[in-house]
Amino acid sequence: MRELELTFEESSVQLMRMKFFLTLNLRDWDHVSSHEMNPEKKRHLSQSYYSIGYRMEQNVVRWMELLDEAQIKSTCFVLGEFAQRFPLIIQKLHREGHEIASQGYAYEPLESLSSYEFKENLKRGVGMIGDLTGIQPQGYRPPISLIEAPHDYEDQLTQMGFTYESSSADFKKTSLKQIYTDSSFLRRFSQSGGLRKIPFWFYQSSLQWMKKQDGKFILEIEPRELDPGHPQIPVSKKEKIRLYRGTRSLELQLKSLLSSYEWGTIEAQQ
Repeated sequence: MRELELTFEESSVQLMRMKFFLTLNLRDWDHVSSHEMNPEKKRHLSQSYYSIGYRMEQNVVRWMELLDEAQIKSTCFVLGEFAQRFPLIIQKLHREGHEIASQGYAYEPLESLSSYEFKENLKRGVGMIGDLTGIQPQGYRPPISLIEAPHDYEDQLTQMGFTYESSSADFKKTSLKQIYTDSSFLRRFSQSGGLRKIPFWFYQSSLQWMKKQDGKFILEIEPRELDPGHPQIPVSKKEKIRLYRGTRSLELQLKSLLSSYEWGTIEAQQ
């Protein structure tokens, strides 16, 4: 009995110390770099993508299968537009115990939004999640990386009911927790696409180092990265390298990481 108690206590301590967080950015491929395009090119990309069909549902289902095999739950940052297109996927993720967090409603750079527009973007995104799951999301991640947060960023998120945000943006951080990879060098490799872009041995060595430092590491994945056979969309050669490079090996790499480290949701550690 004493041995069982010790095992339980050790397991509890290990869970409390777990600082590796697995996150999924739920947004669709017609959002990729679309904020940088002129309206005509954006329409062409969107029309081309719609003509070749969606595979987002099967990609998210594959994500759930991989994590179920490893008995791991993830934090899913949901873009409202994605939830509107795929409501059943969001509900399934929620039912299976994954944390549902928000990226707002529309895929837009926050720097381009007024205070009112940012508030409405947040409100629509939170409302979409609430309608589908009945919950108030605790976490927020900007849909596009922030360098500097808007002046009322924290106030807006706090008023909307968020308790933490997951970016490396600079803001005052008085009551809102900020969750991101501790190492500024490794931070860019933890973001979407990072796992595909660098040698896996280097990624493994970096995580081992982070574990020894007792640092936080946030791994970001997008559904499209799990599908090397996804029809390619018409983008420049440079964009093709950025979007498709490494997708054939990503699932095997992800499985290796899932079995090598303790992963969990951000919400569970708050």
